[in-house]
Amino acid sequence: MGNWIKLNRDITNHWIFQNAEYFKWWFDLLSMVAWRDHKVMHDAHLFTLKRGQVVASISFLSERWKRSNPTIIRFLKMLENEKMITRSVLYRQTPILTI
Repeated sequence: MGNWIKLNRDITNHWIFQNAEYFKWWFDLLSMVAWRDHKVMHDAHLFTLKRGQVVASISFLSERWKRSNPTIIRFLKMLENEKMITRSVLYRQTPILTI
């Protein structure tokens, strides 16, 4: 029973809900993150992806959302500034987003 995303009704009062594209991207990130800790293999590295994390590069999101890299970077920086996500890199090449 781990395939659910609970959203508080107050999301409609949040700034991200005011922009349909941003909300779509936020919801997409929510749907991509791990809902439980599990081991993953990425670029020949085995590591534990923790609940709330996803391996997602700028280029991956750019292709997925059909927007330019600078647009994706601006969006992710906005989320970081609002303390909605953190970004880190494992093994010098594996981009991890944590919600």
